[in-house]
Amino acid sequence: MINHGNNLTERVVVELRKLGWKALISPYYVDTGRDLPRELDIICEKIIPLPWFFGEEYVYVLLRLIIECKNLTNDIYLWLDGKDKINSEKLIQKTYGIRDTFGSNVYTKELHYGEENKVIKMFCGETEGKQSKDTENEPIFKAVNQVLNSLIFFRDRKDLGLWTEKELAATIKGGIVSFPMVIYKTDSNIFCKNIGDQNWSTYDVDYLQLETRYAFEQKIPTGGLLRSEYFLVDLLPEEKITKFVGYIEKCIESQLKILKFPGSL
Repeated sequence: MINHGNNLTERVVVELRKLGWKALISPYYVDTGRDLPRELDIICEKIIPLPWFFGEEYVYVLLRLIIECKNLTNDIYLWLDGKDKINSEKLIQKTYGIRDTFGSNVYTKELHYGEENKVIKMFCGETEGKQSKDTENEPIFKAVNQVLNSLIFFRDRKDLGLWTEKELAATIKGGIVSFPMVIYKTDSNIFCKNIGDQNWSTYDVDYLQLETRYAFEQKIPTGGLLRSEYFLVDLLPEEKITKFVGYIEKCIESQLKILKFPGSL
């Protein structure tokens, strides 16, 4: 049997299709900063129907996962610290299409990105017993760069060829909710520690989030505009896919509560 990174991508696609998702495999896009073609592993989409008022009407949300798959062959070290609350709340607004409701709404804590969890602030890999200093060739760095480049390129593109015009038209009210993520397979160790602690430990959670302020160039008629945006990227092992996407779909129900009751306390 061929041993290739595409095997992991294939397994992820098969699993998500079993769960009712549609998959676009290895889509190409243009890196707007460098005008170079790039390839992403997977974009998966699912239309979530949610009852609006008293079950008589539905709102449809297009849920999109921007996925890069990675086989991690060496030990990984992660430094964790508290999430940036101000910017993560702004990210919730942007991700779910919510305006001026966070902070006074109990349901925002039920949304993905609203968790009160520690996030990855720094990371490095290990090669031959030594921590790597070559950040650009780190598998996590490359994967995060890939999913964020892809997210920026595809976020204003609703029709990726996975749905009919009628199906897409039904999602106008609910909109698109996109999440960038890295799904990995490893036989090595992933070590974590909180910033300020002395001891490392292996982690055993369903997923971790990497926090970053990502700089990129946006093309405008007069040239290039440098921008910087705050993002959270999910990192999860292959075996947690089913549980994680179930959780993501559940979060959409909380999004609906906010759209219905924006001033809930």
